[in-house]
Amino acid sequence: MRFESKHGYFKNCVRKLQNFKNVCCTLADRHQLLQAYLIEGSFFPSVLVVDAVMDFQVKTYNTDVQEAVGYFNFHRSNTVVTHKAIYKGTTYKAGMCVVLSEEDDGYSLGKIYYLFWSKMETTCIWS
Repeated sequence: MRFESKHGYFKNCVRKLQNFKNVCCTLADRHQLLQAYLIEGSFFPSVLVVDAVMDFQVKTYNTDVQEAVGYFNFHRSNTVVTHKAIYKGTTYKAGMCVVLSEEDDGYSLGKIYYLFWSKMETTCIWS
């Protein structure tokens, strides 16, 4: 029964911790930590979080974008378009400027126009 499973958890905690001074407090703390862990979900967040995706249709974009997309072999079956994505904790949106490279005389900047997300890789089309 379900109660026996919970009882077994507490028995295993007592056996493994070998702390018999304040058993009730120890078990309450350990149980709260377990519940917090289970409610939180994943311990490590996703590397990429994509917001509000739309179907990718290459013919709706101008020729410059079509050529750039053709280089990456994006297809309707494996690609979506989004205006906001979070990659490793950094938020990227259409209209943002980002540093593409560092050169001797300064930085090379690019402007994000579209964020294409492919099941194969993550790519942005820059200005």
